[in-house]
Amino acid sequence: MMVALAFPPAVSHFVRVLKGVLNYARRHTRWQCIISENEHSHFDDLAGWNGDGIIGLVVSAKDLAMARSFACPVVNISGALADAGLPRVRPDYFAAGKLAAEHLLDRRFRCFAFDGIQGFYYSQQHKTGFLERLHALGLPVSIFETALSIRQRRPWQARREELERWLRRLQPPVGLYCVRDERAVTVVEACRRIGLRVPQDVAIIGYDNNDTICELCDPPLTSITRRDEEVGFEAARLLDALMSGRAKSTAQEVVVPVGAVVLRGSTDTVSVEHPALRKAVEFMHQHYARGIDVKEVAAHCGRSRRWLELNARGVLPVTLRNYLNGLRMRKAKSLLVAGSDLLLKDMARVCGFSSAKHMVAVFRRLEPASLKMLRKLL
Repeated sequence: MMVALAFPPAVSHFVRVLKGVLNYARRHTRWQCIISENEHSHFDDLAGWNGDGIIGLVVSAKDLAMARSFACPVVNISGALADAGLPRVRPDYFAAGKLAAEHLLDRRFRCFAFDGIQGFYYSQQHKTGFLERLHALGLPVSIFETALSIRQRRPWQARREELERWLRRLQPPVGLYCVRDERAVTVVEACRRIGLRVPQDVAIIGYDNNDTICELCDPPLTSITRRDEEVGFEAARLLDALMSGRAKSTAQEVVVPVGAVVLRGSTDTVSVEHPALRKAVEFMHQHYARGIDVKEVAAHCGRSRRWLELNARGVLPVTLRNYLNGLRMRKAKSLLVAGSDLLLKDMARVCGFSSAKHMVAVFRRLEPASLKMLRKLL
């Protein structure tokens, strides 16, 4: 059977979707999968095609009309339209919005902002999930939504000027959610231009977890992962059922659960109102790699260690000592994920641990599940 894959394989998350489709096809079918030689493949490329099934992106009324013109089953994997009238498999955008809100709430933020895209169902679902969680707590959310520049044929600078005006109206500290990593990078850059610190003034979380884009940021971007291989696998499963007659060709929808938050520097902070505690948190983030301890943090704030520890309770999610060690562990894990070739003792020093033995002991006590990452260096 001939199955057309009408989505752009050059885009990172569609590479993962493609892997999911091929995983299902190789395990359960004898499909011959066809992709367009055009790296921005869409339904127009399939004009006159007479294969057995299609998995593709229905992002407009034109795409929908084309999809309905084919005699074979079509599975849509786009969240652009609220109701495309076709079988669809998509991520749970609503749950992603709620998860972003939870992550920023865990960072102790009490004011929030949302950067979305006009005219797209998926963005509206992200926003609805984000707002529902925060409005239930009576917390304020500022909203900024613009159309895609490519649709408006507007230069980048026009959106950036609008974005900067909006950011200047926010009252820091603010937790901000962007529906795409690319937009989040633009927000980080805009904050830098107008003098807002990330994450201290504006903590930013994106969606997609595109490693290249997230690491392009300074600081690196926290983002929510998409379970794209599962989307591809389920789309292939649904198409297989439609082609074999085991499922009816109706507008059924399969929603794939949200992935996890990957914490990076853009939200690696805690929003604190008390000036001395805020000073302590900022000092820890700036100097944890020097091997500082709680006594040194207290001295920097002009407070006793006892005062600092007592007042941090209920404000920080863990003790001051564990907060410092948490910063060091995240640094170590980022080095490991990046493929660092440092020896264990050198990694411990770079991250602010007193020794390799100390680093292993902290991982064992606070995050034993991540110990396997260190075993490569032992």
